[in-house]
Amino acid sequence: MTEDRYLTVEEVAERLRRHPRTIRNWISEGCPTEGGKVLLAATKAGKGWLIHSECLSNFEHRIHPLTRAEFDPEQAPPKRKTLRTLLRKHLCGF
Repeated sequence: MTEDRYLTVEEVAERLRRHPRTIRNWISEGCPTEGGKVLLAATKAGKGWLIHSECLSNFEHRIHPLTRAEFDPEQAPPKRKTLRTLLRKHLCGF
């Protein structure tokens, strides 16, 4: 569970190991991903930005989907057989 607090751009940059300018770019322009750009939700506070910890968690999940190590194979859809596997079974019997 995430904390219910706001983080500065510098704190987010340190947590994600990125430059603060990169974090500001993600807020204004979005982070490029395979599915398109993902914006980091933030609130303007004076001249700076504040990012809610829950918004940061959502952003992290959207730019870094589950890795293979985190994936639960029991919840995976059944594996589809390829044409090669079907032909080999039909022609070779295994």
